[in-house]
Amino acid sequence: MSQKATAQLDKNARRKSERAEILTALEQAHREELERIHLQHAEEIRQVEAERIEIERKLNQQKGFYADLADQYKREAKQWTAELLEAKDLLLRAAEERAKIERRFLHEAIQMLREQHEQQGKVSTTISRSNSGMADHTGKPAVQAPQSGKGAVLPTGLDPISLSVGVNAMTAEEKTLFEVRLERAIKTGGVQALITLLENQIAGRSPQFVAFWRLKAASVALASGHVVDATRMADIALKNSPVAFAVRGAVSACDKAPVARLGALPEGKLTIACIMDDFTLSSYQPEAVLHQLTPANWKAELEASNPDLLFIESAWRGKDELWGNKVGHTSAELQGIVAWCRTKHL
Repeated sequence: MSQKATAQLDKNARRKSERAEILTALEQAHREELERIHLQHAEEIRQVEAERIEIERKLNQQKGFYADLADQYKREAKQWTAELLEAKDLLLRAAEERAKIERRFLHEAIQMLREQHEQQGKVSTTISRSNSGMADHTGKPAVQAPQSGKGAVLPTGLDPISLSVGVNAMTAEEKTLFEVRLERAIKTGGVQALITLLENQIAGRSPQFVAFWRLKAASVALASGHVVDATRMADIALKNSPVAFAVRGAVSACDKAPVARLGALPEGKLTIACIMDDFTLSSYQPEAVLHQLTPANWKAELEASNPDLLFIESAWRGKDELWGNKVGHTSAELQGIVAWCRTKHL
C-alpha cells in the first residue's frame, strides 16, 4: 500500500473519530438538556403539588372554621332560646306573684271591713245598752241612738266635728262619735250624705287619717247593704293608703325591673352569696353553692366567694340571727353589699 493510501486512511480515521466525538458531545449535551428539563418539570410538579396541598389545607381549615361557626351559632341560639324561656318563666311567675299579692290585699281589705263591721256592731250595742241604762236611771235617753225603723228622726248635720289630729291620738269616744255620725248620715241621706260627711271631716288631714276613715265609711256602707259603693270606697282607701302605696311601688318595681342575664352560663352549680335562715339554706343547698354573709366580714366573704348571684331573704335575720334588724332597715352593711354587687354587675 502506498503512502498516499495510508495517509488517506489515517485521514478517514481521524474524521470518524472527530464525528464520534462530536456525536458524543451532542448526545451529552442533549442528555444534560433533557435532565435539566426533567429537573425543571419535576420542580414545577413539586411546586404545583405543594400548592395543591396548601389549597387543600386551607380548604379543610375553612371547612373546620365554618363548622365551628355553625356549632357556635347553634349553641348561641340554644342559649338565647333558654334565656328567652327563662325570662318568660320569670315574667309568668312575677305576674302570678303580683296576682297573689293583689288577691291577698283584697282578702285583707274584705276581712278588715268585716272586722270593722263586727266591731261597729259591738260598739252600737254598747252604746244602746249605755243609753238604756241611763234612761232607766234618769227617765231620759242620754243620746238618741240611730234607729232604722219607720219614722225615725235622725240628725242630718254634715259639718265636721272636732277630732284629734291623728288616728293614734283619737280617743275611743271620738272614734265612736264619728262612727255614729257616719251611720246617721247614710241612713238619712244615703251614700251621698255619707261621702259628703266623710270628705268634710278628712279635708286637710294626713294620708293615714284619710285612709283609716275611708275604710270606716266603707264598712258603714257595706253594713247598710251598699256593696258596690263600699267596694269602691275601700278601693280608694287602699289606693291612697301609705302602706298599700309602698307595697304597690315594690310590686311595680319588680314588674319593671330588667331581667338579669348572665354573660355566660356558669359550669356546674351557681355560686350564690346569701343572707338566709338555716331552713332556707338547707332548702336551696342541693341547687347551688351558697355562701352565708356576715355583717362584720361581708366584703371579704364576697371577694373570696366571687358569686354569680346575690340572694337576700328580707324577712329573716340570717344565720344565727347575726343580722338582727339590719336587713329590714336597709343598714349600711346591706347597702354596701348591694353597691359591691352592682360594681360587679351581679
